[in-house]
Amino acid sequence: MRERPTFVVVLFILAATASADSRHAPDRELLAAARDRIERAYYAFNASDIERQIEYLEGLPTGAGWYGRYYRAILCAQLSGRYLRDDKDRADDLLASAQRLLEDALEEREHADLHALLGSVLGRRIAVSPIRAIWMGPSSVRHQERAVDMDSSNPRAVLELARSKMYRPSAVGGSTEEARALLLRSVELYQSFEEPDSLMADWGGPAEAYAFLALLERDEGHNGRAQRYAEMALALQPDYALVREEILPSLQGAVDADPPAPGE
Repeated sequence: MRERPTFVVVLFILAATASADSRHAPDRELLAAARDRIERAYYAFNASDIERQIEYLEGLPTGAGWYGRYYRAILCAQLSGRYLRDDKDRADDLLASAQRLLEDALEEREHADLHALLGSVLGRRIAVSPIRAIWMGPSSVRHQERAVDMDSSNPRAVLELARSKMYRPSAVGGSTEEARALLLRSVELYQSFEEPDSLMADWGGPAEAYAFLALLERDEGHNGRAQRYAEMALALQPDYALVREEILPSLQGAVDADPPAPGE
């Protein structure tokens, strides 16, 4: 009989722990709905809609956990692009928020997507203030390479490494040829990639790889190839604002004289 109180206490502790775990377990239905909203807003790139989605995500219950921070970081990073030219302070505030959210998320979950996106965010903060390359540059590269090391079959990790190669100076590992190869590799990986966690958002799909191939070819003077890659991106994401508002207008009047590029 003397053992009973101890037994009851143990049962009480186990029950309390299970209850706490259930309160903090992610609500997968709620998170799936949030993921879908993010993916719709991501490519349309409407600033007011993205801001509404960020507010929506901020209102999610604590059960959203690291997923909620990851989702908000995606949209903060995307929205920053609307301000990079005209309001760098606003862009940097959004990127700083994305950085904090991703660093917090990584304390709870190690995932290639989190490292890839954090590396990208740090790179964009360098674009706002190039002096940051001194301390943020190595960290950006480290996160992007960590993402690929964790999961070399993850097309988003490969895509972010490609974008980094596009914009880094050659002295610190930048390479147009490597970037092109990685972008094409990202497209190839998407054909067979199956994300084991259905709540991970699809923020860097093949349309994005084609869009950056278009930018790369345009900047190399291959306007015909750029045009075709841009059209391939739109075939996958008809509302893709980057392609409709920036890439295609910059190619108006381009002569389609280039031979087909790899992946076309």
